[in-house]
Amino acid sequence: MFKNKGTALRSLLAALLNALHTDQHHWFLPAHCRGTLGGMDAATELTRTYAQRVLRWWAGKGAAAKAQRFSMYL
Repeated sequence: MFKNKGTALRSLLAALLNALHTDQHHWFLPAHCRGTLGGMDAATELTRTYAQRVLRWWAGKGAAAKAQRFSMYL
């Protein structure tokens, strides 16, 4: 297969280094600089369910709701 052990060893070492290589040279950058957003960062716009949940939470807590509650006691 190989003419000598040195060539075989170099080929094996090269194959191992190629197999172990991962693209780590950009990992020191923040996700938005790398362009690899994932998880919670991946959402670029509010989802429909999030907007509905916030609206349900906010319902009855604004200035108009406070004025309405205050007018009930007058």
